[in-house]
Amino acid sequence: MGFVASATGALAPAAERDGIVRGAGPQRARAMHIVVIGWLFVIGTMALALSSPFAAVAFFAGVGVAPVALVVWLLGRRRR
Repeated sequence: MGFVASATGALAPAAERDGIVRGAGPQRARAMHIVVIGWLFVIGTMALALSSPFAAVAFFAGVGVAPVALVVWLLGRRRR
C-alpha cells in the first residue's frame, strides 16, 4: 500500500485516494442505485419506442430487468 500526496500536500494512503476507505459502503450503494435507475430509465425509454407492446415488454424484461437482477444478485452474494 503506497502513499500519495493529497491536495493539502500531506501524504495519504493510496487506499483513501481510490475510495477504498472504511465507511464508504453506503455511498457506493447509493451510487449503484443511481446507475440501476438510470439504466432502467434508458431501457424503458427504448422499449416505449418499439411498435409492439409485446416486443416492448420482452425487450424491457430481457435487456433491462434480467441484467439488473443478475448484477444485484451477484453483488449481494459477494457481501455474504
